[in-house]
Amino acid sequence: KGIELKSELEWAWFERSKVYLFTGEIQKAESDLNVAINLNPNYDAALNNRALVLLYQGKTNEATSDLNKAINLEPKLINAYNDMAKTCYQMGQFNFSIIYLTSSLQYNPQDGDMLKLRGSCYLNQNRVQLAYNDFLSAVAQGILIDAALLKTCKQRLNIQSPWLSKKF
Repeated sequence: KGIELKSELEWAWFERSKVYLFTGEIQKAESDLNVAINLNPNYDAALNNRALVLLYQGKTNEATSDLNKAINLEPKLINAYNDMAKTCYQMGQFNFSIIYLTSSLQYNPQDGDMLKLRGSCYLNQNRVQLAYNDFLSAVAQGILIDAALLKTCKQRLNIQSPWLSKKF
Protein backbone atom coordinates (compact mmCIF):
# COMPACT_ATOMS: atom_id res chain seq x y z
CA LYS A 1 0.00 0.00 0.00
CA GLY A 2 1.22 3.50 -0.83
CA ILE A 3 1.80 6.40 1.48
CA GLU A 4 -1.50 8.23 1.98
CA LEU A 5 -1.27 11.99 1.70
CA LYS A 6 -3.92 14.67 2.04
CA SER A 7 -2.22 18.01 2.05
CA GLU A 8 -2.36 21.48 0.56
CA LEU A 9 1.38 21.86 1.18
CA GLU A 10 3.29 21.51 -2.08
CA TRP A 11 6.49 20.46 -0.33
CA ALA A 12 4.74 17.39 1.14
CA TRP A 13 3.82 16.18 -2.35
CA PHE A 14 7.31 17.00 -3.58
CA GLU A 15 8.94 15.01 -0.77
CA ARG A 16 6.72 11.98 -1.37
CA SER A 17 7.55 12.16 -5.10
CA LYS A 18 11.22 11.73 -4.19
CA VAL A 19 10.36 8.52 -2.33
CA TYR A 20 8.52 7.26 -5.40
CA LEU A 21 11.46 8.19 -7.63
CA PHE A 22 13.79 6.30 -5.31
CA THR A 23 11.59 3.19 -5.44
CA GLY A 24 11.20 3.43 -9.23
CA GLU A 25 7.49 4.29 -9.17
CA ILE A 26 7.78 6.88 -11.93
CA GLN A 27 4.05 7.36 -12.61
CA LYS A 28 3.30 7.98 -8.92
CA ALA A 29 6.23 10.39 -8.70
CA GLU A 30 4.97 12.30 -11.74
CA SER A 31 1.47 12.44 -10.27
CA ASP A 32 2.75 13.88 -6.98
CA LEU A 33 4.95 16.39 -8.81
CA ASN A 34 1.93 17.49 -10.83
CA VAL A 35 0.00 18.12 -7.60
CA ALA A 36 2.93 20.05 -6.10
CA ILE A 37 3.20 22.21 -9.23
CA ASN A 38 -0.56 22.77 -9.36
CA LEU A 39 -0.42 23.98 -5.76
CA ASN A 40 2.59 26.19 -6.52
CA PRO A 41 3.30 26.77 -10.23
CA ASN A 42 6.58 28.48 -9.29
CA TYR A 43 8.05 25.51 -7.40
CA ASP A 44 11.40 25.36 -9.23
CA ALA A 45 12.67 22.13 -7.64
CA ALA A 46 9.42 20.31 -8.47
CA LEU A 47 9.61 21.57 -12.06
CA ASN A 48 13.19 20.32 -12.30
CA ASN A 49 12.30 16.87 -10.94
CA ARG A 50 9.24 16.57 -13.15
CA ALA A 51 11.47 17.40 -16.12
CA LEU A 52 13.70 14.45 -15.20
CA VAL A 53 10.64 12.18 -15.05
CA LEU A 54 9.51 13.47 -18.44
CA LEU A 55 12.98 12.92 -19.91
CA TYR A 56 12.93 9.37 -18.59
CA GLN A 57 9.63 8.89 -20.44
CA GLY A 58 11.06 10.36 -23.64
CA LYS A 59 8.94 13.54 -23.47
CA THR A 60 11.76 15.89 -24.36
CA ASN A 61 9.70 18.94 -25.33
CA GLU A 62 7.68 18.90 -22.11
CA ALA A 63 10.87 18.36 -20.09
CA THR A 64 12.56 21.28 -21.83
CA SER A 65 9.61 23.51 -20.98
CA ASP A 66 9.78 22.57 -17.28
CA LEU A 67 13.56 23.06 -17.15
CA ASN A 68 13.34 26.46 -18.81
CA LYS A 69 10.67 27.56 -16.36
CA ALA A 70 12.73 26.29 -13.40
CA ILE A 71 15.79 28.19 -14.63
CA ASN A 72 13.77 31.37 -15.18
CA LEU A 73 12.38 31.11 -11.65
CA GLU A 74 15.76 30.44 -10.05
CA PRO A 75 18.75 31.38 -12.22
CA LYS A 76 21.15 29.69 -9.77
CA LEU A 77 19.40 26.31 -10.03
CA ILE A 78 22.50 24.46 -11.21
CA ASN A 79 20.77 21.08 -11.55
CA ALA A 80 18.31 22.54 -14.05
CA TYR A 81 21.16 23.95 -16.14
CA ASN A 82 22.98 20.63 -16.05
CA ASP A 83 19.85 18.63 -16.91
CA MET A 84 19.01 20.99 -19.75
CA ALA A 85 22.58 20.74 -21.06
CA LYS A 86 22.41 16.93 -21.05
CA THR A 87 19.05 17.02 -22.83
CA CYS A 88 20.36 19.34 -25.53
CA TYR A 89 23.48 17.18 -25.92
CA GLN A 90 21.38 14.05 -26.42
CA MET A 91 19.35 15.91 -29.06
CA GLY A 92 22.53 16.98 -30.85
CA GLN A 93 21.90 20.64 -30.02
CA PHE A 94 25.49 21.35 -28.99
CA ASN A 95 25.21 25.16 -29.11
CA PHE A 96 22.37 25.14 -26.59
CA SER A 97 24.14 22.58 -24.46
CA ILE A 98 27.23 24.81 -24.33
CA ILE A 99 25.10 27.79 -23.29
CA TYR A 100 23.54 25.87 -20.39
CA LEU A 101 26.87 24.34 -19.35
CA THR A 102 28.58 27.72 -19.38
CA SER A 103 25.80 29.12 -17.18
CA SER A 104 26.16 26.19 -14.78
CA LEU A 105 29.93 26.55 -14.68
CA GLN A 106 29.58 30.22 -13.68
CA TYR A 107 28.17 28.99 -10.37
CA ASN A 108 30.34 25.88 -10.06
CA PRO A 109 33.51 26.26 -12.18
CA GLN A 110 35.10 23.15 -10.64
CA ASP A 111 32.43 20.72 -11.92
CA GLY A 112 34.61 18.29 -13.86
CA ASP A 113 31.70 16.31 -15.28
CA MET A 114 30.18 19.44 -16.82
CA LEU A 115 33.59 20.53 -18.13
CA LYS A 116 33.94 17.13 -19.80
CA LEU A 117 30.46 17.39 -21.34
CA ARG A 118 31.13 20.91 -22.61
CA GLY A 119 34.43 19.66 -24.06
CA SER A 120 32.53 16.93 -25.89
CA CYS A 121 30.13 19.54 -27.28
CA TYR A 122 33.03 21.65 -28.49
CA LEU A 123 34.67 18.62 -30.09
CA ASN A 124 31.42 17.78 -31.90
CA GLN A 125 31.53 21.30 -33.33
CA ASN A 126 35.21 20.91 -34.27
CA ARG A 127 36.14 23.67 -31.80
CA VAL A 128 39.13 21.62 -30.79
CA GLN A 129 41.12 24.12 -28.71
CA LEU A 130 38.10 24.81 -26.48
CA ALA A 131 37.42 21.07 -26.19
CA TYR A 132 41.03 20.37 -25.25
CA ASN A 133 41.02 23.14 -22.62
CA ASP A 134 37.83 21.80 -21.02
CA PHE A 135 39.14 18.23 -21.06
CA LEU A 136 42.35 19.32 -19.32
CA SER A 137 40.33 21.26 -16.74
CA ALA A 138 38.14 18.21 -16.13
CA VAL A 139 41.22 16.01 -15.65
CA ALA A 140 42.52 18.56 -13.13
CA GLN A 141 39.26 18.01 -11.21
CA GLY A 142 39.87 14.25 -11.14
CA ILE A 143 37.58 13.29 -14.01
CA LEU A 144 38.76 10.49 -16.27
CA ILE A 145 38.92 11.42 -19.94
CA ASP A 146 39.30 8.80 -22.62
CA ALA A 147 42.91 9.00 -23.85
CA ALA A 148 41.61 8.76 -27.43
CA LEU A 149 39.75 12.06 -26.99
CA LEU A 150 42.86 13.84 -25.80
CA LYS A 151 44.90 12.23 -28.56
CA THR A 152 42.37 13.38 -31.18
CA CYS A 153 42.53 16.93 -29.81
CA LYS A 154 46.32 16.95 -29.77
CA GLN A 155 46.52 15.62 -33.32
CA ARG A 156 44.02 18.18 -34.62
CA LEU A 157 45.88 20.96 -32.79
CA ASN A 158 49.22 19.58 -34.00
CA ILE A 159 50.55 19.32 -30.47
CA GLN A 160 53.61 17.10 -30.27
CA SER A 161 53.76 14.81 -27.30
CA PRO A 162 56.13 11.88 -26.67
CA TRP A 163 53.29 9.53 -25.71
CA LEU A 164 51.50 10.08 -29.03
CA SER A 165 54.21 8.17 -30.87
CA LYS A 166 54.21 5.24 -28.44
CA LYS A 167 52.32 2.08 -29.24
CA PHE A 168 50.23 0.71 -26.41
